[in-house]
Amino acid sequence: MEVEAKLTALPYVSEGYILPVQDPQCDTRTAALVRFRDGYDKIDLGYLRRDLAHDLPAYQLPTVLRNLREDETVPRTWSDKTAMMKVIQMFFPQDTEDKICGDATEVMDVSGFMKLKTTKLWEFFDVTLEILATIVHAC
Repeated sequence: MEVEAKLTALPYVSEGYILPVQDPQCDTRTAALVRFRDGYDKIDLGYLRRDLAHDLPAYQLPTVLRNLREDETVPRTWSDKTAMMKVIQMFFPQDTEDKICGDATEVMDVSGFMKLKTTKLWEFFDVTLEILATIVHAC
């Protein structure tokens, strides 16, 4: 909800949705389905991510962007909520290898990002304990 609120608050977005889209490369991606205001049809995923990065942490930024065309409408439920599963199937189709594909869809390559090693909290804690033990023994 927070990501979608930030997305729709951008001055060049007239309609926007944030959806979880399955991807074998990284399990689930944050996908943005956007209708841009007139005159803003050149906005790409990088531009959108830079604008959203001012208010959101990196892990919440979309890695997939699909532009809604004028003739496309987003399916709704009887209670006027976004029909999420229908929307994902319609606008974020997958090929035979379960990769996201389709017209007007930009997918960020996250293969390098997925290989990054991060320091776990307990690893940091272990280093801190070693430093404390060294200080105690020195006293």
